[in-house]
Amino acid sequence: MAWIYGGGILACLCVSFLTQVFLTLKKKTSWYFLTTLFWLALWTLINSTGYLVIGGLAPFGDILELIALGALTKHLSLALGVVVFATGFVVLSWILRGFLAGEFPFKRASLGVPFFWLMIPLLGAVMLAGPERSFQVAYLPLMFIPSLLSFVIEYFLVLSKQEAYANPDDVAEE
Repeated sequence: MAWIYGGGILACLCVSFLTQVFLTLKKKTSWYFLTTLFWLALWTLINSTGYLVIGGLAPFGDILELIALGALTKHLSLALGVVVFATGFVVLSWILRGFLAGEFPFKRASLGVPFFWLMIPLLGAVMLAGPERSFQVAYLPLMFIPSLLSFVIEYFLVLSKQEAYANPDDVAEE
């Protein structure tokens, strides 16, 4: 019975990660094909991991059934959702940065990634408007973590490394 309740989550995760692998291995792809596959990978990731995370905070639906069967706990659902989202977050950010770098200067493309992840708090705000979830306002600040983390990664790791590669003599002179 657990396979039935967890099947949708597993199917979404498989589709997301297979699409992410395809997008990372494929070098030349038309922008409309890349955009469509990126969107598929993104929403299947957000759907399944969001379900796991929110189900770990306030169990409902299939997550509640999996907990009742003993196949999952609230803490395991939350941890699994966060770990899987973090993995997909890194890969999708890398894919998005590569796509944006082909369209914009690298610095603008790199800083566009954190702005893209601001959609997570927007989704949370939409969820707050829905009365059928026991979603609390206190969770909303947590939804800014992907965007803030993305900004730190892009600004301090990606852009600083890009500047070092652009001017290798400046680093050696210091």
